[in-house]
Amino acid sequence: MSSYETRKVFETRVELPEDWILLPEGLIWPGNYTDIRRIEKLFNTKELASLDLPKRIHLCKEVKKKTGATLKQMARILHMPYNDLKKIFG
Repeated sequence: MSSYETRKVFETRVELPEDWILLPEGLIWPGNYTDIRRIEKLFNTKELASLDLPKRIHLCKEVKKKTGATLKQMARILHMPYNDLKKIFG
């Protein structure tokens, strides 16, 4: 992908490392910048699945507040539909 295309797709002038994986949806594969094993340990999938909706929403608010994560990132990490988070957070 050219520098121009990268700027257009990711809306940034920051040069991305050439070895990073760029997904067709216009996302950067989180494994490029995240310690996946550590995150999986922190956010145990079985525990997340057992949380009811109000607790998941509360967790989303905390993650957003502490990390500044985007809605797309929270949707992936917390296994929630992006459109639902968009309705909740505007």
